[in-house]
Amino acid sequence: MRYHRLILLSSVLLGGLLPWPCVCQANEVSEAEIKAVFVYNFASFVRWPSDIADSGNFSVCALGEDEVTRLLPKVVDGEAVGDEVLRFHPKTASDDLRTCRILYIASVDQPLVENILVALQGTSVLTVSSQEGFAQRGGAIELGRKGRNVHPVINKTTIRDARLRVSAPLMRLATVIEVEAR
Repeated sequence: MRYHRLILLSSVLLGGLLPWPCVCQANEVSEAEIKAVFVYNFASFVRWPSDIADSGNFSVCALGEDEVTRLLPKVVDGEAVGDEVLRFHPKTASDDLRTCRILYIASVDQPLVENILVALQGTSVLTVSSQEGFAQRGGAIELGRKGRNVHPVINKTTIRDARLRVSAPLMRLATVIEVEAR
C-alpha cells in the first residue's frame, strides 16, 4: 500500500504541480524507493512507437542487482498504465533484452553496460540506470543526483534514436543532454 501512495504522489508531482525534489525531502523514503517509482512513472511519461505500444505487453526488466532491482517487483508488477499491465522480469546478460520496454541496469561492470547499449541501439527499449555517466555513455535516462535529490538526466539523442517520446513535464524536470551513442 505504501508504494501505491508513493506512486500516486509522484504522478501528481511529475504532472507539474510541484517539483519532484519536494518528495525527496518531505517524506521519509529511501533513495532506492524514489528511483523505483521513477522507473514506474517512466511507463506513463514516455511514449513508445505504435507498433510496440499496441503489443499489450509491458515488460519492466532489471539487469543486475541493487536495492532498486529488489524494489521494482513490488512497485511495478501488476500496476496498470493505460490499458496495459506492467510485468516485472529479472534478466541476465544472456537474455533477449529487446523484449523489455523499460530496462533498468543495476551496478554491472562497465564493458557489459557498453555491450548492452550497443546491442540495444535501434530498438525502442528505454534504458535506465543509476550509474554515474550512464546518459553520457549512450543510456537513455540516468537517475543521478542534484544535491540531495534524485534527478533524471535524459539523453535526447538516445531517446530520439529509439523512437521514444518523453512528455514535456518530464523533460522540464530533467537535465537534458545530447550525446551520440558510442
